[in-house]
Amino acid sequence: DPCTSVRTNGGKITIHGSGFSPLYATSSSSTSSSSSTPVQVDIGSSACTGVQVRNDNALECVLGPGSGRNISVQVRVNGIPSSPSFVFSYLSPSILGVSAAPTQGGNITISGSSFGKTVGDVMVKIGDVSCTSVSFLELHSVVSCVLLPGGSGAGLRVLLSVSGLTSSSNSKFTYIPPSITNITSASTVGGLVNIWGSSLSSSLQHIYITFGTYICTPTSIVQNDKAIQCEVDQGVGSGLPINITVGGVVGDGLGTFSFLPPIIEHVRPVPYNGGRVVIVGSHLGTEGPTGISVTVRGEAC
Repeated sequence: DPCTSVRTNGGKITIHGSGFSPLYATSSSSTSSSSSTPVQVDIGSSACTGVQVRNDNALECVLGPGSGRNISVQVRVNGIPSSPSFVFSYLSPSILGVSAAPTQGGNITISGSSFGKTVGDVMVKIGDVSCTSVSFLELHSVVSCVLLPGGSGAGLRVLLSVSGLTSSSNSKFTYIPPSITNITSASTVGGLVNIWGSSLSSSLQHIYITFGTYICTPTSIVQNDKAIQCEVDQGVGSGLPINITVGGVVGDGLGTFSFLPPIIEHVRPVPYNGGRVVIVGSHLGTEGPTGISVTVRGEAC
């Protein structure tokens, strides 16, 4: 290319060609309107200042902040314009980091370089969803945007465009993993379980829940992203590890689940010489005698 690129915050560029100056002239012009400087460079409507002619085939100058591609370049030596015409493009945006967000959506912060300086020139997309209300936290390098509606998933492609120049597709976004603040128990015959937390998704089809080996099937979203209900089949046990996956993002350290403890309502009496004891109550299990132990006055029944 006859012209090197710079980031949107500007910098020194090098232009290659011929006939720039047989005298290796040096100009410190800051505007293209001055007629006292032998070499002038205009990039679009902006003057490239501090021109230094290195030799007849190369010159350097300093371009101010901007954005865009295929911007016309004009070099004048002693008032004579360059020919043929050629173009300059700022460097494409480069993403270094992307913050996460809960599944209900929210603010995203993206850091990198060559983001430009004008909000209207910047477009951000997370997966297939546009991230709107773009604002600069730091010109050219840090932007914030609002991802709504939310969603779920990991490894979603992040694209940032500035005046038609787009970042590579190497940057990825992942929603915040699910977390739990509270959970109810269920009877050993099974039933509904209420789960409170965050990043629990707003779509039932993206949620997978297990308590140990028991699957708890999501049935309803009680509060978007923060509370859900699921239905677990009959079972027994306590301290069962909770696993929740939302759109492929796995929660970590979610605690344990326990079926409700047995409740004895009454015991049918037996003869003084012994016999079968009948215990009536609830949460006594449904899977036969395995795992059930009964003692009467300290003795196994």
